[in-house]
Amino acid sequence: FPVTIGVYDIFYDTESDRIRICTFSGGVSLCELASPLVEHIVHQVNQPNSLVNNNVNDLLEDSDGNLWFATNNGVSFLQVKERKWRHFYANNQDQAQVFLAICEDNQGQIWVGSFASGVYVLDRKTGRQLAHYSQNVPNAPFVSNFIFDLFNDSSGDMWIAGINSEFVRYIPNEKRYQKYDPLFLNVLTQYSDSVMLLGSLYGLMKLNKLTGEYTTLVDKVIVSDILVLDGKVWIGTSGEGLVVYDPKTQQTEKYTTQQGLPSNY
Repeated sequence: FPVTIGVYDIFYDTESDRIRICTFSGGVSLCELASPLVEHIVHQVNQPNSLVNNNVNDLLEDSDGNLWFATNNGVSFLQVKERKWRHFYANNQDQAQVFLAICEDNQGQIWVGSFASGVYVLDRKTGRQLAHYSQNVPNAPFVSNFIFDLFNDSSGDMWIAGINSEFVRYIPNEKRYQKYDPLFLNVLTQYSDSVMLLGSLYGLMKLNKLTGEYTTLVDKVIVSDILVLDGKVWIGTSGEGLVVYDPKTQQTEKYTTQQGLPSNY
């Protein structure tokens, strides 16, 4: 793999057995576990038919098998079979250029979360903007401009997490937004049909969708990523290494540089 400053996101495709790695300053690396070859996708100077920016914060494979990249200079879209690129919101000084999260809903729409300009909803086929929600948009259903994560749960509800405002769930079957108490959230994922896991600046919490009740599971850690595997919750932290939480025993294990990790961040 190419040497880069840091890894922002890792996507594993169970169907194709491929790994996609989003990096800071190094573009995206694609590899098949059955092959030693690695495809490195980077921005090429003066070449619009390439990735728009090498700082890639999130990546999505949509339901057509095409790829969307949330970067520090807009959103890039790659038609995989045709190897054709399109770019949205790049070099636009009137709104956010840094995009941190990207997700597809059950209606096939692409939601992208930005740093400073809220959420944009795009048509998957054309890239046309369908909606924009931010503090600067009159009558917006929520007002956070800083969106750090988006998640489409098993019920088809879209969760919108960030800072400086309320935490929001969009319920498409009812066409309404449900707001929760403000939290400084970095990441979220689903644990069960009724339970969401929330990673914040203060620890790991769970939210009961039915009652709206919060419960703190792990405190005094800054959560940067969450993975649920075989019933356990693996927590990537900023400064405390890797923490594993077992909901059955309510016990935690910690792995740091003392146990062989290259970094505690």
